Amino acid sequence: MMADKLGDYIAGTAVETIETEKLIKEFEHIIIDDIYGAEIPIEKVTNDLQGKLHEKGSKMNTMAIDTIYNETAETRANINIWYTSKNIADARQHVSLVCSVHFLR
Repeated sequence: MMADKLGDYIAGTAVETIETEKLIKEFEHIIIDDIYGAEIPIEKVTNDLQGKLHEKGSKMNTMAIDTIYNETAETRANINIWYTSKNIADARQHVSLVCSVHFLR
């Protein structure tokens, strides 16, 4: 772990947690009813919620942290797939399994 970044990481995580909890409170009935009550696939619930958040103009602020992993062509390709896919189901069809992870030293 990069100790000089730990304080920023903790503060950013706390802020993101508060924002996430507010959104969960607002939409928890939809999440619970759709996923657990109606057994709607999580990908559809996620897409529906994303649409509602977009209509509402909500944005999630996320802290970017430095990577502690060695990047490879394979991991960069997966990142690009997750970033550019229209939805989770689409991304899952295209990402490749990365078998080993090497930490930066």
